[in-house]
Amino acid sequence: MWLRRSLAAALAIAFASGCSSDSKTYSTAEVTDALRNHGFSTHVVAQSETDEEFQEVFPHVAPEDLLNIVTQREGRPPPGGKGALVLSALIFKSQDKASCDEPNVIGACMRKGNVVVVVRDHRARAATEAVEDLS
Repeated sequence: MWLRRSLAAALAIAFASGCSSDSKTYSTAEVTDALRNHGFSTHVVAQSETDEEFQEVFPHVAPEDLLNIVTQREGRPPPGGKGALVLSALIFKSQDKASCDEPNVIGACMRKGNVVVVVRDHRARAATEAVEDLS
């Protein structure tokens, strides 16, 4: 009986601590720094390019409360083009719209607070560590 109660208490604490850490709102600078600390060479997308960059990841119009997008591309871009998208971190004004529920065209998706990171599978481990480092 005590084992059952202990397990229930441990699960409740783990659930509560997981939810509370998710309520913080992260800035673009915090996200960029965390990604760079894990080997990503990211840049912040210009506001004029936000919708286009969003649609490269998710096949629909960017939500209104999207603050910024931080990306990393690799490879040599064709003349007048862009390299292959490796990572896209979407920073929302609040966590209400931040979700991995929508299908994306890149790969692994992870979320913490108001941040959604979508990354190619071969860089998913480093991206997961970067997201976990957001505090």
